[in-house]
Amino acid sequence: MQRLALVLAAALFIGLAGADVRVVSPENHTLGDLVDEPLLVTVVLSQGARHANVRVVDVGPNYVAVVDEEGRRSPYLFNSIREIRVQDDPVEARRFVLDEARALTEEEQVIVNRAVSRAREVFEAATGNQPLRMQAAGVLATRADVAARRYLNQLVQSNDRQTALSAAQWLYVAGEEPESIRQTVERGLDSGSRQIRAEAATVAGLYRYTEYEDRLLEMARDRLAEIAAPAAKALAHMGSEAAIPILLDMLGEPSGEKGEAAVYGLSLLGDDQVRETLRGRLDRATGAAHFRIARVLHKLGDSAGTNVLRQEIHDTPTLARDAAIVLARDGDFEGRRHLNDRLRERYDPYPQAVIRRARMVTALIEGQDRRALSALRQLLQSDNAAVNRAILNLAGETGVRSVMPFVAPHINSANDQVALAASLAAVATGDPRVRQRLKEVRA
Repeated sequence: MQRLALVLAAALFIGLAGADVRVVSPENHTLGDLVDEPLLVTVVLSQGARHANVRVVDVGPNYVAVVDEEGRRSPYLFNSIREIRVQDDPVEARRFVLDEARALTEEEQVIVNRAVSRAREVFEAATGNQPLRMQAAGVLATRADVAARRYLNQLVQSNDRQTALSAAQWLYVAGEEPESIRQTVERGLDSGSRQIRAEAATVAGLYRYTEYEDRLLEMARDRLAEIAAPAAKALAHMGSEAAIPILLDMLGEPSGEKGEAAVYGLSLLGDDQVRETLRGRLDRATGAAHFRIARVLHKLGDSAGTNVLRQEIHDTPTLARDAAIVLARDGDFEGRRHLNDRLRERYDPYPQAVIRRARMVTALIEGQDRRALSALRQLLQSDNAAVNRAILNLAGETGVRSVMPFVAPHINSANDQVALAASLAAVATGDPRVRQRLKEVRA
Protein backbone atom coordinates (compact mmCIF):
# COMPACT_ATOMS: atom_id res chain seq x y z
CA MET A 1 0.00 0.00 0.00
CA GLN A 2 2.83 2.37 0.91
CA ARG A 3 4.60 1.54 -2.39
CA LEU A 4 1.45 2.36 -4.36
CA ALA A 5 1.13 5.67 -2.57
CA LEU A 6 4.72 6.56 -3.45
CA VAL A 7 4.15 5.69 -7.11
CA LEU A 8 0.99 7.81 -7.23
CA ALA A 9 2.77 10.69 -5.52
CA ALA A 10 5.63 10.53 -8.02
CA ALA A 11 3.21 10.52 -10.93
CA LEU A 12 1.36 13.49 -9.50
CA PHE A 13 4.67 15.35 -9.01
CA ILE A 14 5.72 14.78 -12.61
CA GLY A 15 2.35 15.88 -13.87
CA LEU A 16 2.40 19.09 -11.88
CA ALA A 17 6.08 19.82 -12.55
CA GLY A 18 5.72 19.59 -16.30
CA ALA A 19 2.31 21.18 -16.61
CA ASP A 20 3.72 24.25 -18.36
CA VAL A 21 5.61 22.26 -21.01
CA ARG A 22 3.68 21.80 -24.24
CA VAL A 23 3.80 18.25 -25.61
CA VAL A 24 2.85 17.71 -29.26
CA SER A 25 1.74 14.11 -29.68
CA PRO A 26 -0.77 12.34 -31.96
CA GLU A 27 -1.75 10.21 -28.96
CA ASN A 28 -2.04 13.12 -26.52
CA HIS A 29 0.88 12.07 -24.34
CA THR A 30 1.66 14.16 -21.28
CA LEU A 31 5.23 14.81 -20.18
CA GLY A 32 4.85 12.20 -17.46
CA ASP A 33 3.79 9.61 -20.03
CA LEU A 34 7.12 10.02 -21.85
CA VAL A 35 9.44 9.27 -18.93
CA ASP A 36 11.47 6.08 -19.53
CA GLU A 37 9.36 5.18 -22.57
CA PRO A 38 11.06 4.13 -25.86
CA LEU A 39 9.45 7.07 -27.66
CA LEU A 40 11.73 9.42 -29.59
CA VAL A 41 11.06 13.12 -29.15
CA THR A 42 12.38 16.46 -30.39
CA VAL A 43 12.95 19.19 -27.82
CA VAL A 44 12.28 22.56 -29.47
CA LEU A 45 13.85 25.41 -27.51
CA SER A 46 12.49 28.93 -27.23
CA GLN A 47 15.20 30.31 -29.55
CA GLY A 48 14.32 27.77 -32.26
CA ALA A 49 17.20 25.30 -31.73
CA ARG A 50 16.17 21.63 -31.74
CA HIS A 51 17.47 18.48 -30.10
CA ALA A 52 16.03 15.54 -32.04
CA ASN A 53 16.06 11.75 -31.61
CA VAL A 54 16.14 11.79 -27.79
CA ARG A 55 14.14 10.07 -25.02
CA VAL A 56 12.75 11.64 -21.84
CA VAL A 57 14.31 10.04 -18.75
CA ASP A 58 13.61 12.46 -15.91
CA VAL A 59 11.38 15.36 -14.96
CA GLY A 60 12.47 17.61 -12.09
CA PRO A 61 10.84 20.56 -10.39
CA ASN A 62 11.92 22.93 -13.17
CA TYR A 63 13.62 20.80 -15.82
CA VAL A 64 13.27 17.82 -18.12
CA ALA A 65 16.23 15.55 -18.90
CA VAL A 66 16.66 13.59 -22.13
CA VAL A 67 19.25 11.12 -23.43
CA ASP A 68 20.36 10.55 -27.02
CA GLU A 69 21.22 7.27 -28.73
CA GLU A 70 24.76 7.42 -27.30
CA GLY A 71 23.46 7.72 -23.74
CA ARG A 72 24.39 11.40 -23.38
CA ARG A 73 22.13 13.16 -20.89
CA SER A 74 20.97 16.74 -21.51
CA PRO A 75 18.76 18.66 -19.05
CA TYR A 76 16.62 21.61 -20.20
CA LEU A 77 14.85 24.16 -18.01
CA PHE A 78 11.10 24.35 -18.56
CA ASN A 79 11.28 28.08 -19.35
CA SER A 80 13.77 27.38 -22.18
CA ILE A 81 11.44 24.90 -23.95
CA ARG A 82 8.91 25.92 -26.56
CA GLU A 83 7.52 22.40 -26.95
CA ILE A 84 8.39 18.70 -26.98
CA ARG A 85 7.31 16.78 -30.09
CA VAL A 86 6.80 13.05 -30.15
CA GLN A 87 8.37 11.61 -33.32
CA ASP A 88 7.05 8.81 -35.48
CA ASP A 89 10.57 7.83 -36.61
CA PRO A 90 14.16 9.07 -36.21
CA VAL A 91 14.78 12.33 -38.04
CA GLU A 92 17.91 13.97 -39.39
CA ALA A 93 19.14 16.25 -36.61
CA ARG A 94 20.49 19.63 -37.67
CA ARG A 95 21.02 22.84 -35.75
CA PHE A 96 18.18 25.11 -36.75
CA VAL A 97 19.25 28.67 -37.53
CA LEU A 98 16.15 30.82 -37.82
CA ASP A 99 18.04 33.98 -38.83
CA GLU A 100 19.27 32.36 -42.05
CA ALA A 101 15.70 31.56 -43.09
CA ARG A 102 14.00 34.94 -42.65
CA ALA A 103 14.11 38.37 -44.26
CA LEU A 104 15.59 41.36 -42.48
CA THR A 105 13.29 43.27 -40.16
CA GLU A 106 12.80 46.98 -40.76
CA GLU A 107 15.21 47.79 -37.91
CA GLU A 108 17.85 45.40 -39.25
CA GLN A 109 17.54 46.87 -42.74
CA VAL A 110 18.13 50.34 -41.33
CA ILE A 111 21.37 49.11 -39.72
CA VAL A 112 22.57 47.50 -42.96
CA ASN A 113 21.71 50.65 -44.92
CA ARG A 114 23.72 52.77 -42.48
CA ALA A 115 26.62 50.32 -42.75
CA VAL A 116 26.66 50.70 -46.53
CA SER A 117 26.39 54.48 -46.26
CA ARG A 118 29.31 54.65 -43.80
CA ALA A 119 31.44 52.43 -46.04
CA ARG A 120 30.72 54.75 -48.95
CA GLU A 121 31.84 57.74 -46.87
CA VAL A 122 35.16 56.03 -46.16
CA PHE A 123 35.56 54.88 -49.78
CA GLU A 124 35.12 58.39 -51.12
CA ALA A 125 37.36 60.02 -48.51
CA ALA A 126 40.25 57.50 -48.38
CA THR A 127 41.71 58.20 -51.81
CA GLY A 128 45.23 58.36 -50.34
CA ASN A 129 44.92 55.16 -48.28
CA GLN A 130 44.64 52.17 -50.60
CA PRO A 131 44.25 49.40 -47.94
CA LEU A 132 41.46 51.33 -46.20
CA ARG A 133 39.75 52.23 -49.48
CA MET A 134 39.96 48.59 -50.61
CA GLN A 135 38.27 47.44 -47.41
CA ALA A 136 35.50 50.02 -47.85
CA ALA A 137 35.11 48.88 -51.46
CA GLY A 138 34.82 45.30 -50.25
CA VAL A 139 31.87 46.21 -48.01
CA LEU A 140 30.20 48.16 -50.82
CA ALA A 141 30.82 45.42 -53.38
CA THR A 142 28.72 42.98 -51.33
CA ARG A 143 25.80 45.30 -52.11
CA ALA A 144 26.62 45.39 -55.85
CA ASP A 145 27.99 48.95 -55.73
CA VAL A 146 29.19 49.66 -59.29
CA ALA A 147 32.00 52.08 -58.40
CA ALA A 148 33.38 49.77 -55.70
CA ARG A 149 33.39 46.73 -57.97
CA ARG A 150 35.03 48.68 -60.77
CA TYR A 151 37.74 49.82 -58.34
CA LEU A 152 38.42 46.28 -57.11
CA ASN A 153 38.49 44.93 -60.67
CA GLN A 154 41.12 47.52 -61.54
CA LEU A 155 43.22 46.48 -58.54
CA VAL A 156 43.02 42.80 -59.52
CA GLN A 157 44.91 43.74 -62.69
CA SER A 158 47.55 45.70 -60.76
CA ASN A 159 51.23 44.90 -61.21
CA ASP A 160 51.48 44.78 -57.43
CA ARG A 161 50.68 41.12 -56.84
CA GLN A 162 49.86 41.54 -53.15
CA THR A 163 47.34 44.27 -53.97
CA ALA A 164 45.84 42.21 -56.81
CA LEU A 165 45.38 39.13 -54.60
CA SER A 166 43.85 41.16 -51.77
CA ALA A 167 41.37 42.72 -54.20
CA ALA A 168 40.53 39.25 -55.52
CA GLN A 169 39.60 38.12 -52.02
CA TRP A 170 37.28 41.09 -51.52
CA LEU A 171 35.61 40.31 -54.84
CA TYR A 172 35.10 36.74 -53.64
CA VAL A 173 33.38 38.01 -50.50
CA ALA A 174 31.14 40.06 -52.79
CA GLY A 175 30.36 37.02 -54.96
CA GLU A 176 32.02 38.30 -58.14
CA GLU A 177 34.52 36.45 -60.36
CA PRO A 178 36.12 38.46 -63.16
CA GLU A 179 38.21 36.37 -65.57
CA SER A 180 41.31 38.43 -64.73
CA ILE A 181 41.53 36.67 -61.34
CA ARG A 182 42.88 33.52 -63.04
CA GLN A 183 45.79 35.53 -64.41
CA THR A 184 46.38 37.01 -60.96
CA VAL A 185 46.51 33.52 -59.43
CA GLU A 186 48.87 32.27 -62.13
CA ARG A 187 51.30 35.14 -61.57
CA GLY A 188 51.07 34.72 -57.82
CA LEU A 189 51.87 31.01 -57.86
CA ASP A 190 54.93 31.76 -59.99
CA SER A 191 56.19 34.36 -57.53
CA GLY A 192 59.45 33.93 -55.65
CA SER A 193 57.81 35.37 -52.53
CA ARG A 194 56.46 32.74 -50.15
CA GLN A 195 53.78 35.16 -48.94
CA ILE A 196 52.55 35.87 -52.47
CA ARG A 197 52.48 32.16 -53.34
CA ALA A 198 50.48 31.44 -50.21
CA GLU A 199 48.00 34.23 -51.04
CA ALA A 200 47.66 32.93 -54.58
CA ALA A 201 46.94 29.44 -53.25
CA THR A 202 44.23 30.89 -51.02
CA VAL A 203 42.57 32.68 -53.93
CA ALA A 204 42.78 29.58 -56.15
CA GLY A 205 40.96 27.62 -53.45
CA LEU A 206 38.30 30.26 -52.87
CA TYR A 207 37.41 30.34 -56.57
CA ARG A 208 37.68 26.54 -56.88
CA TYR A 209 40.28 26.73 -59.67
CA THR A 210 40.87 22.98 -59.84
CA GLU A 211 43.38 23.32 -62.69
CA TYR A 212 45.91 24.29 -59.99
CA GLU A 213 45.22 21.24 -57.82
CA ASP A 214 48.54 19.52 -58.57
CA ARG A 215 50.53 22.64 -57.72
CA LEU A 216 48.62 23.07 -54.49
CA LEU A 217 49.18 19.43 -53.55
CA GLU A 218 52.90 20.01 -53.96
CA MET A 219 52.68 23.13 -51.79
CA ALA A 220 50.67 21.30 -49.13
CA ARG A 221 53.59 18.86 -48.73
CA ASP A 222 56.03 21.72 -48.08
CA ARG A 223 57.82 21.59 -44.73
CA LEU A 224 57.09 25.29 -44.17
CA ALA A 225 53.74 25.92 -42.51
CA GLU A 226 53.36 29.31 -44.20
CA ILE A 227 53.21 27.48 -47.55
CA ALA A 228 51.57 24.18 -46.59
CA ALA A 229 48.71 25.48 -44.44
CA PRO A 230 47.14 27.89 -46.96
CA ALA A 231 47.50 25.29 -49.72
CA ALA A 232 45.80 22.66 -47.55
CA LYS A 233 42.83 24.92 -46.86
CA ALA A 234 42.61 25.86 -50.53
CA LEU A 235 42.49 22.19 -51.54
CA ALA A 236 39.68 21.63 -49.04
CA HIS A 237 37.69 24.50 -50.53
CA MET A 238 37.98 23.01 -54.01
CA GLY A 239 36.95 19.56 -52.72
CA SER A 240 40.23 17.76 -53.48
CA GLU A 241 40.01 14.10 -52.46
CA ALA A 242 43.73 13.77 -53.27
CA ALA A 243 44.46 16.13 -50.37
CA ILE A 244 42.91 13.84 -47.73
CA PRO A 245 46.04 11.68 -47.09
CA ILE A 246 48.13 14.84 -46.73
CA LEU A 247 45.64 16.33 -44.30
CA LEU A 248 45.52 13.11 -42.27
CA ASP A 249 49.30 13.24 -41.90
CA MET A 250 49.12 16.93 -40.99
CA LEU A 251 46.98 16.18 -37.95
CA GLY A 252 50.08 14.92 -36.17
CA GLU A 253 52.35 17.83 -37.15
CA PRO A 254 54.03 19.74 -34.30
CA SER A 255 53.20 22.96 -36.17
CA GLY A 256 50.00 24.47 -34.82
CA GLU A 257 49.34 26.22 -38.13
CA LYS A 258 49.54 22.97 -40.08
CA GLY A 259 47.46 21.15 -37.49
CA GLU A 260 44.69 23.74 -37.63
CA ALA A 261 44.71 23.62 -41.43
CA ALA A 262 44.25 19.84 -41.23
CA VAL A 263 41.31 20.19 -38.85
CA TYR A 264 39.69 22.75 -41.12
CA GLY A 265 40.29 20.75 -44.30
CA LEU A 266 39.15 17.38 -43.00
CA SER A 267 36.04 18.95 -41.47
CA LEU A 268 35.10 19.99 -45.01
CA LEU A 269 36.28 16.91 -46.92
CA GLY A 270 35.60 14.16 -44.41
CA ASP A 271 33.41 11.23 -45.46
CA ASP A 272 32.59 7.81 -43.97
CA GLN A 273 36.04 6.48 -44.81
CA VAL A 274 37.74 9.45 -43.11
CA ARG A 275 35.55 8.98 -40.05
CA GLU A 276 36.51 5.31 -39.83
CA THR A 277 40.19 6.16 -40.21
CA LEU A 278 40.06 8.80 -37.51
CA ARG A 279 38.04 6.58 -35.17
CA GLY A 280 40.82 4.02 -35.45
CA ARG A 281 43.46 6.64 -34.63
CA LEU A 282 41.61 8.35 -31.81
CA ASP A 283 42.54 6.01 -28.98
CA ARG A 284 46.16 5.76 -30.10
CA ALA A 285 46.76 9.48 -30.57
CA THR A 286 48.03 11.71 -27.79
CA GLY A 287 48.43 15.41 -27.11
CA ALA A 288 47.53 17.89 -29.84
CA ALA A 289 46.85 15.15 -32.41
CA HIS A 290 44.25 13.54 -30.13
CA PHE A 291 42.45 16.84 -29.64
CA ARG A 292 42.54 17.64 -33.37
CA ILE A 293 41.12 14.23 -34.30
CA ALA A 294 38.32 14.67 -31.76
CA ARG A 295 37.44 18.06 -33.23
CA VAL A 296 37.26 16.69 -36.76
CA LEU A 297 35.11 13.76 -35.69
CA HIS A 298 32.77 16.11 -33.84
CA LYS A 299 32.45 18.32 -36.92
CA LEU A 300 31.68 15.23 -39.01
CA GLY A 301 28.87 14.33 -36.62
CA ASP A 302 30.67 11.44 -34.94
CA SER A 303 29.80 11.09 -31.26
CA ALA A 304 33.23 9.64 -30.45
CA GLY A 305 34.75 13.06 -31.08
CA THR A 306 32.01 14.88 -29.21
CA ASN A 307 32.49 12.67 -26.16
CA VAL A 308 36.25 13.32 -26.12
CA LEU A 309 35.66 17.08 -26.25
CA ARG A 310 33.22 16.85 -23.36
CA GLN A 311 35.76 14.84 -21.41
CA GLU A 312 38.51 17.38 -22.11
CA ILE A 313 36.38 20.02 -20.43
CA HIS A 314 36.58 18.06 -17.17
CA ASP A 315 40.03 16.49 -17.46
CA THR A 316 42.34 18.93 -19.27
CA PRO A 317 42.30 22.54 -18.02
CA THR A 318 44.57 23.73 -20.84
CA LEU A 319 42.11 22.48 -23.47
CA ALA A 320 38.83 23.00 -21.62
CA ARG A 321 38.03 26.44 -23.02
CA ASP A 322 38.83 25.51 -26.64
CA ALA A 323 36.85 22.27 -26.38
CA ALA A 324 33.89 24.14 -24.89
CA ILE A 325 33.99 26.75 -27.66
CA VAL A 326 33.80 24.05 -30.34
CA LEU A 327 30.89 22.37 -28.56
CA ALA A 328 29.03 25.56 -27.66
CA ARG A 329 28.98 26.73 -31.28
CA ASP A 330 26.85 23.67 -32.02
CA GLY A 331 24.56 24.30 -29.05
CA ASP A 332 26.03 21.54 -26.86
CA PHE A 333 24.85 21.81 -23.25
CA GLU A 334 28.19 20.84 -21.66
CA GLY A 335 30.10 23.35 -23.76
CA ARG A 336 27.64 26.12 -23.01
CA ARG A 337 27.65 25.42 -19.30
CA HIS A 338 31.45 25.51 -19.09
CA LEU A 339 31.71 28.80 -20.98
CA ASN A 340 28.99 30.42 -18.90
CA ASP A 341 30.82 29.34 -15.74
CA ARG A 342 34.07 30.85 -17.02
CA LEU A 343 32.38 34.09 -17.98
CA ARG A 344 31.27 34.51 -14.38
CA GLU A 345 34.88 34.43 -13.22
CA ARG A 346 36.84 37.64 -12.60
CA TYR A 347 39.47 38.48 -15.22
CA ASP A 348 42.14 41.06 -15.97
CA PRO A 349 40.84 43.03 -19.01
CA TYR A 350 44.05 43.31 -21.01
CA PRO A 351 43.53 43.11 -24.80
CA GLN A 352 44.22 39.40 -25.38
CA ALA A 353 42.06 38.42 -22.40
CA VAL A 354 39.18 40.51 -23.72
CA ILE A 355 39.46 38.89 -27.17
CA ARG A 356 39.56 35.40 -25.61
CA ARG A 357 36.44 36.31 -23.69
CA ALA A 358 34.83 37.51 -26.92
CA ARG A 359 35.54 34.13 -28.52
CA MET A 360 33.63 32.45 -25.69
CA VAL A 361 30.76 34.93 -25.87
CA THR A 362 30.34 34.68 -29.65
CA ALA A 363 30.52 30.86 -29.50
CA LEU A 364 27.59 30.93 -27.08
CA ILE A 365 25.67 33.33 -29.30
CA GLU A 366 26.31 31.19 -32.38
CA GLY A 367 25.04 28.19 -30.42
CA GLN A 368 21.77 30.07 -29.84
CA ASP A 369 22.49 31.05 -26.20
CA ARG A 370 21.14 34.60 -26.38
CA ARG A 371 21.98 35.28 -22.73
CA ALA A 372 25.52 36.02 -23.93
CA LEU A 373 24.35 39.10 -25.84
CA SER A 374 24.65 41.30 -22.75
CA ALA A 375 28.27 40.16 -22.35
CA LEU A 376 28.94 41.11 -25.99
CA ARG A 377 27.60 44.60 -25.37
CA GLN A 378 29.93 45.03 -22.40
CA LEU A 379 32.96 43.82 -24.36
CA LEU A 380 32.27 46.28 -27.16
CA GLN A 381 32.74 49.19 -24.77
CA SER A 382 36.53 48.87 -24.99
CA ASP A 383 38.58 52.00 -25.73
CA ASN A 384 41.06 49.87 -27.69
CA ALA A 385 40.32 50.11 -31.43
CA ALA A 386 42.15 46.86 -32.25
CA VAL A 387 40.14 45.00 -29.61
CA ASN A 388 36.87 46.40 -30.92
CA ARG A 389 37.77 45.38 -34.48
CA ALA A 390 38.55 41.83 -33.35
CA ILE A 391 35.26 41.56 -31.44
CA LEU A 392 33.26 42.99 -34.34
CA ASN A 393 34.85 40.44 -36.68
CA LEU A 394 33.80 37.62 -34.35
CA ALA A 395 30.29 39.03 -33.96
CA GLY A 396 29.81 39.21 -37.72
CA GLU A 397 30.65 35.52 -38.12
CA THR A 398 27.95 34.30 -35.71
CA GLY A 399 25.12 34.66 -38.21
CA VAL A 400 22.84 35.71 -35.34
CA ARG A 401 21.02 38.91 -36.13
CA SER A 402 20.49 39.77 -32.48
CA VAL A 403 24.09 41.06 -32.48
CA MET A 404 23.22 43.81 -34.96
CA PRO A 405 21.98 46.39 -32.40
CA PHE A 406 25.28 46.02 -30.51
CA VAL A 407 27.32 46.34 -33.69
CA ALA A 408 25.36 49.36 -34.94
CA PRO A 409 26.85 52.12 -32.71
CA HIS A 410 30.34 51.30 -33.97
CA ILE A 411 29.32 51.95 -37.56
CA ASN A 412 29.47 55.63 -36.66
CA SER A 413 32.91 55.37 -35.02
CA ALA A 414 35.35 58.18 -35.80
CA ASN A 415 37.96 55.44 -36.30
CA ASP A 416 37.45 54.40 -39.94
CA GLN A 417 38.84 50.90 -39.39
CA VAL A 418 36.43 50.25 -36.52
CA ALA A 419 33.57 51.71 -38.56
CA LEU A 420 34.36 49.40 -41.49
CA ALA A 421 34.66 46.35 -39.22
CA ALA A 422 31.23 47.15 -37.81
CA SER A 423 29.80 47.79 -41.26
CA LEU A 424 31.09 44.48 -42.58
CA ALA A 425 29.77 42.68 -39.48
CA ALA A 426 26.31 44.14 -40.07
CA VAL A 427 26.28 43.21 -43.76
CA ALA A 428 27.59 39.67 -43.09
CA THR A 429 25.07 39.09 -40.31
CA GLY A 430 22.27 40.19 -42.60
CA ASP A 431 23.34 38.06 -45.58
CA PRO A 432 24.27 34.38 -44.93
CA ARG A 433 26.00 34.11 -48.33
CA VAL A 434 28.34 37.00 -47.56
CA ARG A 435 28.96 35.59 -44.10
CA GLN A 436 29.95 32.17 -45.49
CA ARG A 437 32.29 33.62 -48.08
CA LEU A 438 33.86 35.93 -45.49
CA LYS A 439 34.50 32.99 -43.15
CA GLU A 440 36.20 31.11 -45.97
CA VAL A 441 38.48 34.07 -46.67
CA ARG A 442 39.38 34.37 -42.99
CA ALA A 443 39.85 30.63 -42.44
